[in-house]
Amino acid sequence: MKKFIPFISLLISFSFVSNNTKAQLVAGDIMFTGYNSTTTPDSYSFVAMVNIPAGTVISFTDNQWLTTNALATNEQTITWTSGVALPLGTQVTISGTTPTISIAGSAGSITGTALALSTSGDQISAYRGTSASPIFISAIHMNINAVTPFGDCNNSTNAAWDPACIGASTNSSALPSGLTSGLTAVWMGTEGDGSTEWDNAVFTGCGLPLTTASQIRAALGNPANWNKTNTTANAVTLPSACTFFGVTAVNLISFSGKLNSNNTTSLQWKIEDYPNVDKFTIEKSIDGISFKPLSTVNASLSTTGTYYYTDNNFLKENNYYRIKIIELSGKTFYSNVVSISTKPKVDIVIYPNPVANELVIMQNGVSYSKMAQLLSTTGVLLKQINITSKQHSVNIKWLPSGLYYLKINEGNIIKIIKQ
Repeated sequence: MKKFIPFISLLISFSFVSNNTKAQLVAGDIMFTGYNSTTTPDSYSFVAMVNIPAGTVISFTDNQWLTTNALATNEQTITWTSGVALPLGTQVTISGTTPTISIAGSAGSITGTALALSTSGDQISAYRGTSASPIFISAIHMNINAVTPFGDCNNSTNAAWDPACIGASTNSSALPSGLTSGLTAVWMGTEGDGSTEWDNAVFTGCGLPLTTASQIRAALGNPANWNKTNTTANAVTLPSACTFFGVTAVNLISFSGKLNSNNTTSLQWKIEDYPNVDKFTIEKSIDGISFKPLSTVNASLSTTGTYYYTDNNFLKENNYYRIKIIELSGKTFYSNVVSISTKPKVDIVIYPNPVANELVIMQNGVSYSKMAQLLSTTGVLLKQINITSKQHSVNIKWLPSGLYYLKINEGNIIKIIKQ
């Protein structure tokens, strides 16, 4: 085997990430959709599970994640910087050091050394931050250790990936910290079965429900939904031909909003490749979870791709907006969420995220929120949290693994990954 911010009256946040104009990606915000280790150069693809702003940086490595919770350093790493804003459902393919995207616009840039995937098992881990202190976003593993037929010291498992007894092998890897195989990462093996290590694979479960993040993660995390092959001649075609979140080839460049002095809200969005777009539905929410149609704007070929809408019914507290983009074919996808509020903003930080047992809610400012709600992805209230201090701990060990939202009564909504 191989190898203060200050107080302001206007809060605009993207993809439920509080107080940042650029998303800080967490586990499960991208998922791998395919790889080829028999091509020259090797290639792999992934899908954006959230809206990814332009300038987002993700590193990819085939280095082993050691059981000492550190990345090995004897293999390759590349760093990709997104060129345009990518709507959720967009697929990115990296071939050597050349990126392409499944929508129009710049695919971004890459630095570093192209990954060289072994045909005797390997892995690709995606992370942000540094290699010395990585925050993992996703990973795919195609190595298998097995007592039978390899005579290895123990079997690889879905829960932990390769056994600790294997040691520092460039082919093997422990499951990277913060990831859950089958949810935020995928292992292309079967426990106790060492008969095949797949050199090439692509997700082909296009007939499965792929409209929500939980559906997509579950589908991508199951190797039974992948087409796998071991010959160079049959290397798979990337990216996956499946449609995720109903995303089409429309490139949403930006979506923003502002509160006007007369208490109206001005919204603006811009797209490229708009000839296929039929109309836009502006949707509004008071909680950031459940949205209702507000108005519809027809697409026009005579425009430059920039559209405007004014909401004259601004609510006193929280106002959340998103754009539903509808193609002529009937296919739809959604913009990022813009939140606008007249309430003083409290700077909220939560950690760790992903979280296993104790979630810490830390607030900065002269005051702090007294209430929070833990919600499911469908907006169901799971727990009412009474916050008693600016640094408050919440036990969520009882929660099943998955994606949740923490809604602070000041209007902030933050995504949580429960391990």
